[in-house]
Amino acid sequence: MQGSDGDVIEEELQALYACYPDVPVTVQKLTTYGDVHVIRVPISPRYVDDHESFVKMTLELRVLPDYPSAAVEVVVGEFKGLDGRAENAIETRMREEAIHMKGEMVLGHLIETGFDLMDEYNRPQSTCVFCLEPVTSTIDVVKLPCYHCFHRSCFTAWYVWKQKAIRNRVEELKREHNMNQSMIDKAMEDEGIHASEALPSEYIFRCPCCRVQCNPTSVSMHMDDASYDDGPIAASPKDGSVSTLPKSVRELVYKEQARFSEILRLQEKHNCLNSCSRS
Repeated sequence: MQGSDGDVIEEELQALYACYPDVPVTVQKLTTYGDVHVIRVPISPRYVDDHESFVKMTLELRVLPDYPSAAVEVVVGEFKGLDGRAENAIETRMREEAIHMKGEMVLGHLIETGFDLMDEYNRPQSTCVFCLEPVTSTIDVVKLPCYHCFHRSCFTAWYVWKQKAIRNRVEELKREHNMNQSMIDKAMEDEGIHASEALPSEYIFRCPCCRVQCNPTSVSMHMDDASYDDGPIAASPKDGSVSTLPKSVRELVYKEQARFSEILRLQEKHNCLNSCSRS
């Protein structure tokens, strides 16, 4: 970018760095298409702790050589915690804002709009995979690092069962290898069993939704009163929301809940995660 246009974008970039010192704003210059600046900004809700942040996204602003005469191209991606409808609404709002502000120095405004939208949409927007009820409250909810959310009671029961299953398997390995620690360690490594360094009595687990590995430290605040003597877990509604649905939809939900209850029963029986695919 040359001349005064180059000065405009450089000045605005310096303003962004000053306004967002704690936000890792990255800038890439693409010379292939005539010095296009690509600005990427991670956007998440402001003024809340991490465990109270249920959504996030990455905002990409593509600044063309004749900016600000040309509208900034907006690409929104890497969504976490948002459903498809919310993702579409946010992307549409951001693009409309860029077009509306064409001709003005708009980078800071677009970033602020992104933060405002994350504040607006900051709430769980998923269905609990255990009971198939919507996760609508920010209270008594567990959010994993991958941003999947569950009712606290549902997740706690599953987590207790999962940790017990892993512990039982470790004890089996100890007996199989006559307490030979090196052989036990290798067997655990082969089976993907890893103790948490921060919480040695707990084991790394995978998200029930996406299978991403999670450290027990990410959910320790929810486990303070968890009982490891609990019996098998079962899917059950968390509130009366299903009863308000149309009969045809309600019957489908109950059918899915029954299917998940059977899956969870088999998990308890076999100490493993069974396939949840439809037959």
